[in-house]
Amino acid sequence: MQSAELRPGVVSIKLDEPERSALQNEANDIRASIPRFTEATFLDELRQRGLILKARVGQVTDFLEGMSTHGGAKVAIFDLGPDSVKNIGPTPTEYKINEGNQNIYDPDIYRGLLVSLVDWYGYGYTTQQEGVIHNNIIPVEEYADAIGHSGNARYELGLHVEDASFNLGEGFDISPDFLTLHFFRNDKRVPTILAIPDWDQISPSTRNLLSEKWFFNQTNTMQGGARNNLGKPVSVIYGPNSDPWVRLNTSRLNLEAYEPDQVHALNEFTDHVNGQRVLVGAKAGEVVVFDNRRVLHGRAPYSEEDYPKYDGTDRWQRRLTVSCDMSRIKEFEASPRVVDPHKLLAKVTKLQ
Repeated sequence: MQSAELRPGVVSIKLDEPERSALQNEANDIRASIPRFTEATFLDELRQRGLILKARVGQVTDFLEGMSTHGGAKVAIFDLGPDSVKNIGPTPTEYKINEGNQNIYDPDIYRGLLVSLVDWYGYGYTTQQEGVIHNNIIPVEEYADAIGHSGNARYELGLHVEDASFNLGEGFDISPDFLTLHFFRNDKRVPTILAIPDWDQISPSTRNLLSEKWFFNQTNTMQGGARNNLGKPVSVIYGPNSDPWVRLNTSRLNLEAYEPDQVHALNEFTDHVNGQRVLVGAKAGEVVVFDNRRVLHGRAPYSEEDYPKYDGTDRWQRRLTVSCDMSRIKEFEASPRVVDPHKLLAKVTKLQ
């Protein structure tokens, strides 16, 4: 494995030939069996293979295990090469999955094996893209003007941690530990925006105030919006003091609901992370893995030059949300590897 630190916390990874061959051999072995799998059983199969494969790609495994502690690299860009996404077909233009299509593509094998090396548990939501596990992150013409929707093209997708509103603390958290974005197509290198807070640049008063439980996260549009708000206050930052974790969507702050000092703290933090932006224009065949506790992400509006054509050639990512601990996810599942946020809401309501 060859690695290079692009900037603090951001690492690029290129597999050595033996590591690439090990992944390729597993992919070749399982490819013919894809039609008999559901998304859930597909990931279950890859989990078993990953636990065996890990010894043959020890450096990659060690690196991902470091990330698993939330103390290693915060962003990793794995270059699996363009051959890993060949013959993928056109970029979808809508989220609907046709009957008989189990929503599994050949390249999903590679990313599935990577996360299985460290037993990360991939899952989806009943409330998102009709309950599929692997999400297509694509421009969709129907949502071109929908602010806050990842399918929109005209407006910025503000910096956020994924599913912040579904993280209410231990025992009440169905948000992912990590996001994995597998780029199937990105000919124009439309960038993803990542932001890593520098806690030394944030005032102690703001850190202290954001550590108190008074903030109400708002559920994002793709997860059902306000009707799926959980209505329980949380702290914006939590976890270790030296490198805190974040649960926030900077485009859904609802500032009018808070006191002036709270508004000041939210604005200071938001201004800070907007100043920490890093543009990652991943190319086809790259898998971007980042820590959803310590990294915010978003996307700028499409430029005139990059604007989607909705003709099968547009930017196409496949997103898989993962947890390091499957037990905290399985409690809320409606079906294997598909979480129902309403089960979390019911648990919260029962205790109120």
